[in-house]
Amino acid sequence: MATSKVEKVVMKFDIGSAEGSAIGAHKLGVLPAGAVITNAWTDATEDFTSGGSATVALGYTGAAAGFLAATAIASLTAAGQPIKSAQTAVDGITETDEYIVLASDVEVLQTVAVATLTGGAGFLFVEYVLNA
Repeated sequence: MATSKVEKVVMKFDIGSAEGSAIGAHKLGVLPAGAVITNAWTDATEDFTSGGSATVALGYTGAAAGFLAATAIASLTAAGQPIKSAQTAVDGITETDEYIVLASDVEVLQTVAVATLTGGAGFLFVEYVLNA
């Protein structure tokens, strides 16, 4: 019997850095080939703001909204509760669904749409095990 340990990756998305504020996809990190994603969730630590009606999506190469579908920034607040993803809605994953299995290394992406962000920060947490 083979054993695997659960890995957890934490990626920060911070609008204080000019890279993450413009409309478009912004790289947050890399998940390895063979990763079986079992859970993912976000935690906004600063309220997000923009000059318009900006949305933010979190995902990875090939599934830009794989963790969090495009969400109006008014919903991304630092008012306590993390925005739960995997158990309830991320990429449609629920406790009874299949997990995401990565065939190759993928870039994790924060995608800003509609308007440029002017503030906000948070974390994306991803738990996975490696297919040996």
